[in-house]
Amino acid sequence: MRSIFAAAAIGMVQTAFADYTILPPPASATGDDTAIVWIHGADCDNDAYTTFATEIQSQGGSKGQRLWVGLPEFFLSTPEPILIDHYVT
Repeated sequence: MRSIFAAAAIGMVQTAFADYTILPPPASATGDDTAIVWIHGADCDNDAYTTFATEIQSQGGSKGQRLWVGLPEFFLSTPEPILIDHYVT
């Protein structure tokens, strides 16, 4: 019985690790593709960053860049510095 609960817990954790938000550049953007990986603060929802990230993307177009923004989500909404490379590949 314990192994069933352990397997379910591992499955939920793995699912939690796979969440992320990708904001493609605006359709009108031209220039070189550039990526920004945005690490959110503890207990902050990625949606809180999308307005700001979208504004940065619109400014990037004037600099000749097509900015892609990646917002990885972290288990329990708490980025652990030692695990960031696990989430950002």
